Amino acid sequence: MKNTIITCFFLTLSFVSYGQSAPNFTITTHDGNTHTLYDYLDQGHSVVLDIMFVNCIHCQTFSPYLENLYQDWGAGNADVQFFSVSPYDVNTQIATFDNTYGVTYPGAGTDGGSQDVIDTYWDPASPFGEFSSFPTIIIIAPDRSVNFDVKGANNQATIDLMAEIFATNGATGQVATCSDGIQNGNETGIDCGGTCTACNTDCNPPMPSANVISGKCVKLDWTDEPGIEKYKVRYRLLDGSWINYNAKFSQTFFNNLEPNTTYEYQVKTDCGSSNSVWTNTAYFTTANDVCDRPSTITHSNVTAVTADLNWTTTPDDLRYKIGYKGASGNWIQVFVNIPNLDFTLSSLQAGNNYFYRLKTKCFNGWTNWTPKSTFMTTPILAREVKPQWDTAVYPNPAKESLSIQYKVETTSTTTIQVFDIIGKVILTKQIDNNPGLNTFQLDISQLHTGNHLISIQNAESKVIKKFVKL
Repeated sequence: MKNTIITCFFLTLSFVSYGQSAPNFTITTHDGNTHTLYDYLDQGHSVVLDIMFVNCIHCQTFSPYLENLYQDWGAGNADVQFFSVSPYDVNTQIATFDNTYGVTYPGAGTDGGSQDVIDTYWDPASPFGEFSSFPTIIIIAPDRSVNFDVKGANNQATIDLMAEIFATNGATGQVATCSDGIQNGNETGIDCGGTCTACNTDCNPPMPSANVISGKCVKLDWTDEPGIEKYKVRYRLLDGSWINYNAKFSQTFFNNLEPNTTYEYQVKTDCGSSNSVWTNTAYFTTANDVCDRPSTITHSNVTAVTADLNWTTTPDDLRYKIGYKGASGNWIQVFVNIPNLDFTLSSLQAGNNYFYRLKTKCFNGWTNWTPKSTFMTTPILAREVKPQWDTAVYPNPAKESLSIQYKVETTSTTTIQVFDIIGKVILTKQIDNNPGLNTFQLDISQLHTGNHLISIQNAESKVIKKFVKL
């Protein structure tokens, strides 16, 4: 096992490709549907596994990027399928996460069989190694080969790398229809039979609705007409000239609008050889921009290597920029997209002071920085301290309880703390010791499965060890 703490952060542009075949799995996602990996691979699909958990800040930040990629590659109706799997959450929690962050690709928690999927990639003895961050992206090709731990220098770089892998695997992202002159998937012939989506022979117009995002941007959504990939969209100022868009699938954005202004819009279906009529004229009014820098930014959940930043906002923010630095050195800048109002700083140095600040991007540019604030990381997980007395933690791995054995020279009190994978204290016990050999049974039955750290400390010495909860 590696003596590292798992963090929620993309670090480098990389992935490892394995010739080893991915084992099959079956999961039941929170929508009640059952999915088997080999069923998708045998139909020529690439399969994406998004290993995440609902309280991971970087999982929350990255999910809109994944959702956009999912839509770009057919939203599960083409030759790429996405699944999110969590080692800590149940299906209802995954469903709440998806509703909160706009995720539409299927997800499974522990009650849906996610643990069996994740264990394949969380075991250092497996041919795929052991992942060390959340979220971790795994792409399985139709030939069952595995691209393990796909990650880029930032969120968009990861998305670009995933798209390259899809293309290398032979995916096109084109949704199979029964009128494209191609024998798609398991069609029994060209444009007939199998699971080919039924054609919209009547070429009906969709039913759009507008979601005002800000004073400059509006998102338009509608329900896909069966078998249709293209739509025509237009909008204008009242009694002005129409501005036309072509849209793929069932959404588009209107940008660079005037704040606090009413527009009218229409949509029609592009059926290839013909078009539907335009929908009846509908209206939206953009917001009145009042964008400013956050009035409050605070820190919380500070550990040796991470700290959470949280801030308030105004209605028309477009983006945020975080600046942070140690007591010396240059400012490091991180961008956060709306609607997120928090971010976890990772890879910090234990026992150090850090400064942080934040600014907001509005339509007329960036605001000024907020005043500098500061926090200090905790020193306890800075390093493993060499013990001055013998210490044993067993069995390892353990399921229900952990035996902790150590020697002390004098009567004293020993503090035992257990940390989770992101360095937060999840269990603390204090034990009165007698001189000589001491043994203590620690109940770990309520801990999540996976990697943990345990700190054993008294006036004589301190030691940190890693253990695995089964």
